[in-house]
This record gives sequence, structure tokens and C-alpha cells, in this order.
Amino acid sequence: MSLQGPRQHLARYENGNPVFELRPDIVASDAGNIKFIIDTKWKRLKETANREGVATADVYQMFAYSTQYASPDVTLLYPHHSDLGKWEPKRAEYWLKGTRELGGQVTQRICVATVDLRDLGSVSRQLEQIFTACAQTLTSSVEPVGAVSD
Repeated sequence: MSLQGPRQHLARYENGNPVFELRPDIVASDAGNIKFIIDTKWKRLKETANREGVATADVYQMFAYSTQYASPDVTLLYPHHSDLGKWEPKRAEYWLKGTRELGGQVTQRICVATVDLRDLGSVSRQLEQIFTACAQTLTSSVEPVGAVSD
């Protein structure tokens, strides 16, 4: 498990210098293979808003992480608050590159979760439940598309 890394870049200038640094908040890996990425947000989700207020830019960011780091499972993690109702380990799930319903090949998934910080003693248990709910490694692998490693 690493925090704020490993750092990679999304692209390079013509001269080869890297640009657009990617720095996920939490990365879980096994034997050097990235299995799961979490990016924390401090915005308040709104249950009544479209997509509960998950920003398109945040989804693009997670798509970039998933593609660049070849991690099929990525999670946006927001603070939980009483306006969201009862805490559940997973609030939403977005599937990319195919659909389950149409039998397409699903290669990337973005999970949306919250953590209730009012009781800090329960955070470890919540994170375990989030990991179980959101980090179900998919059977198909992700090929980095146009990615640049450092």
C-alpha cells in the first residue's frame, strides 16, 4: 500500500519530457502489480443531485488512473454525512469500456464510496468493507492506452 504514488505521467512533450503528473492518493499493489486505486475527495455528495454530485472531472481523473496504472478497479472516496442516510460501503458503480447488460467486455470500473469520520475508531472497519465491495478484480485486463511510464 502506498500513499501519494507511485507517480507517473499521462503524456510527454515533443522533446520527451514528462507532463501531466498523476499521483493517486492510495495505491494497493501485490508483487508490483497495481490492484486497486483510491482517490479521496473532500467534497460533500448530495443524495438529491444528479450522480449525487460526482463531478465529471473526477470520473475523467479516475479513468486516467485506471488506464495509466492498468488497474481495473478504482474508487472515489468521499466523506459520509448524515444527509446521505445510512452508511453503506458502496454508493455507486460506473462501468467503462463495455456493459454487463449487453454482454460486452468490461475492463474498467469506478466505484463511489464514503467513509464516516465521526467515529475514527470505525474507519479501519469501513475501509475493509469498502475494499471488499469495490476491489473485485475483474477477469479481463486493462491495456494502457497511450500511457507514458516514467
